[in-house]
Amino acid sequence: MFAEYCENVIRAWNGAVADTRANRLIIWGGGHDNYFGNEIYSLNLAANPITLTRLKDPTVPTNYSNSGNCIESIPPGTTGFAPNSREDYEGLAFIPTADVMYVLNGSLACLEGNGSNATWTIPLNNLSNSTSWSYENPTMTGPQPGVYAGLGGYAYGDIAVFDPNSGLVFVSDSSALFTYNYQTNTTTRITAIEGFVTSIYLSGAIDPVRKLFVAVGGCGKGSCGPGDGVYVADISNPTHTVQQNWTAATMADANCAQFLAGGANPLNASNPGFVYDPVANDFVGWPNEGNSVYILTPDTVNKKLTCKVVTFPNGPPNSSHANNTPNTSLGTFGRFAYFPAYDIFVLVNDWNIPAYILKLRGSGGFTLFACNGNTVSYDVNIGPVGSFSGTVNLSVSGLPSGATYVFSPASITTSGTSILTVNIPSGTPAGSSTLTITGTSGSLSQSSNVTLNWGCH
Repeated sequence: MFAEYCENVIRAWNGAVADTRANRLIIWGGGHDNYFGNEIYSLNLAANPITLTRLKDPTVPTNYSNSGNCIESIPPGTTGFAPNSREDYEGLAFIPTADVMYVLNGSLACLEGNGSNATWTIPLNNLSNSTSWSYENPTMTGPQPGVYAGLGGYAYGDIAVFDPNSGLVFVSDSSALFTYNYQTNTTTRITAIEGFVTSIYLSGAIDPVRKLFVAVGGCGKGSCGPGDGVYVADISNPTHTVQQNWTAATMADANCAQFLAGGANPLNASNPGFVYDPVANDFVGWPNEGNSVYILTPDTVNKKLTCKVVTFPNGPPNSSHANNTPNTSLGTFGRFAYFPAYDIFVLVNDWNIPAYILKLRGSGGFTLFACNGNTVSYDVNIGPVGSFSGTVNLSVSGLPSGATYVFSPASITTSGTSILTVNIPSGTPAGSSTLTITGTSGSLSQSSNVTLNWGCH
């Protein structure tokens, strides 16, 4: 029932990936008895006006005559055609170094909704009907996340996040933590067996500066059940880590507890929108409802998140997800995403609600203020843009006459933070200017503006 059920590409436990090379949100999903189509959609932020298009048409399902047949691929028994539709949860990741979308496991399109135990990829450059899917399992080495001998992971409800530092996809299957290397098609388990146990209702993101993998969510009615809450792994060594449970300490923060419970007027605490903000060097969460987002900052010393609430008018209406019932939600997953080229957060909340864009920072950017004869400092965060893969050299223009500056450090490798310090000479007349901070890596560059005011009264 394609025409009636295609809404479940979004509604039925499905996410998306931020294609930061082409500045578009790639939406893919379906699965279980919700929808059998495996087409790919794109919210094109670079278009004017912004458009939603179907990039790749659905493969005609060949299990329609026996929908109880939980096949992995279409047609059944093949490995080179296309993946069967599935509920993908947080099991999608964008690998910018290869410009591909990674798909892990999921709940397959069939009456039983059996879990997949497979990895697929598809190139995103010039994606069209002629683009071929790749079934990666035949040549994969290492353990496949999910259910296999000796490790009781889940075949759906997984989390996959690309790490710009290591170039690996970090994967949680609710039992252990793994990495996936696209170049070698290799998975590696980096925790002990049952070493990263969570529920399947968490959303995940990576802080590339503090080098943390963070999974959050699931604390409905202010109470966190087993596997729900805040779970963290230090990924500074991508070959081995252990689970850190930050739940109790984080729940002591009233704002954090509200976010984990599903917001001020909770619909569902499971699988909230949760992404890293490279400009502010913290996480931003949307709790499946309302006009508020939550700024979540890791405190690695006390092993907790601290949170503040930021509320904006004209936010998205509540979702109408489960069984067409108003004021319900099955989760946001990767449909809340950050695009560094525009410094915006994008939310696709439902199939019949327009996409929303949130700009945390106003068009004027941040404002710096310095007295004459004083210095002012500004943290410059180089985030996981995707196109930056080597040394990023920093520069600034727009300084007042006689002012000097220094970046510490002067360059960043892929991602990190540099401190810009500006000195305003004594006797400089009071004024204001717009500084343009530019990061350059080879032929690629990105700029951001900040307002500098000077002159004390």
